[in-house]
Amino acid sequence: MGTERRLAPPTRRLAVAAVLGCLSAFLSLLLAPPAISTVGPARVRASTDLGAGTSRVELPPLGTVLARTHAGPVDLRLAIVEIDFEELGPLATTPAGR
Repeated sequence: MGTERRLAPPTRRLAVAAVLGCLSAFLSLLLAPPAISTVGPARVRASTDLGAGTSRVELPPLGTVLARTHAGPVDLRLAIVEIDFEELGPLATTPAGR
């Protein structure tokens, strides 16, 4: 007769809750649409994906900055999608804007 070891009910419930929480978090990352927000004179698109823990900042037409910034299995991507140059002008040319 083999001895079967079972988890105590509170421990089992905690383990099930932890697994379901992790699955929900990963599904949320995969299904969530990118967020677009205004930051100063720029509109920025932010999105996440499963990955190696990198952050990517896209600055067209200048290029892309990519760095390993965290240990989690999530990649963060930020991209400038639009710049309001009329609003940027005073910010870049006046002492108050600098």
